[in-house]
Amino acid sequence: MIISNQQVQNILKSYGVTGSRKLRYSEPVNPAMRQDRLELSPEAKHLTAIRQQVAATPDVRADLVNKLKTQIKNGTYQVDSSEVAQKMLDRSLADQIISKS
Repeated sequence: MIISNQQVQNILKSYGVTGSRKLRYSEPVNPAMRQDRLELSPEAKHLTAIRQQVAATPDVRADLVNKLKTQIKNGTYQVDSSEVAQKMLDRSLADQIISKS
């Protein structure tokens, strides 16, 4: 296939390169001089901090478990029925909202 000079000029014109402007070739990039950079948004930084806090939190709060065990053993553990009912309603509403999404 032979490509004519006019075809080359038409292609250059379609890319906005005029005949008076010479094509410039960039210098090869020296890999040692190139430095990569990563910049996180404030939201990403906040999310990272939250993830670190969650990862550092133990699955079982031993102090609370031991306190409750002691209260149950001593017979001093009292259940607040209105608080239990409120938590049940909250959970039910949250489940309904999630299932509608």
